[in-house]
Amino acid sequence: MTKSKQEKREAYAAKIEAKRERYAARAIKAQENSNAAHSKALAIGSMIPMGQPILVGHHSERRHRKDIARIDRNMQAAADLNSKAEHYANKAENYGAGAAILSDNPDAIDLLRAKLSELEAERDSYKAANKLIAAANRKAKKANGGKDVEGAEAWIAIVDSIDLSSLPGGAQVWRPMILCGFSHYCQERVRYQLVKFGYNITNLGANIRSTAKRLASLESEELQRKEAPAETITGEGFELKECPDDERIRFYFKAKPDSEIRKTLKSNGFRWAPSVGAWQRQLNANGRAAASRVAGLLGKAEA
Repeated sequence: MTKSKQEKREAYAAKIEAKRERYAARAIKAQENSNAAHSKALAIGSMIPMGQPILVGHHSERRHRKDIARIDRNMQAAADLNSKAEHYANKAENYGAGAAILSDNPDAIDLLRAKLSELEAERDSYKAANKLIAAANRKAKKANGGKDVEGAEAWIAIVDSIDLSSLPGGAQVWRPMILCGFSHYCQERVRYQLVKFGYNITNLGANIRSTAKRLASLESEELQRKEAPAETITGEGFELKECPDDERIRFYFKAKPDSEIRKTLKSNGFRWAPSVGAWQRQLNANGRAAASRVAGLLGKAEA
């Protein structure tokens, strides 16, 4: 039975929360291990009298050097594990909550469409601002006897002469944005090429292209899932199954696969998922191609 959109949203939210909990558990474990390593280093250090030098030639020299090495190893381990704990704590707090749109989000296509519209609108705003700046530059250049206008004071006067009310947010938003680059250059060299939003438009163009490409890919995958039924292939000791509701393609084995098969699965992007008892990866064109390769190597039978 196919899940409804709301059921998919609930399953996705549960998956995100479960992953956050796993990250949080890893953070706690890493912090506990860090504390243990630090305590061990302190315990070893407490056995050495404060300020005690290594007595070269004394019977204690070897032990003293070994203790110092053990202290160093444990202190380094404590620092590394503390960094690991911070890493996982950050992932536990932020996973699924940022601006990134995960492909298995049931609303990924709608979110990408909205993102694309926002990016295009932002780029159009910069282009409109550039037109206003260019018109003001031409006017000032004409008044300057055809010479380029340079200098912060001259450009501040030009910017103040521009009617920015047609741009989103008006002068309150755009005047500081236009002027913010002045401080990064020698004031006497401030000129039109440094004021216009060339970099912003180029950067937004790249983001728009990548977002549009990803959106087209997800739309194609959704159409393919609607037109073609989910496929199940059986082979000797395994079953390959497409699971559209979970956006996954999975290998189920009757017994634990040997190390070579596991290596093949991993090299083709499949990961063991204990929650479903299968090796899985995302259900898309790349996932199907990888599954086909693996099934061919395993010796698939007809479905």
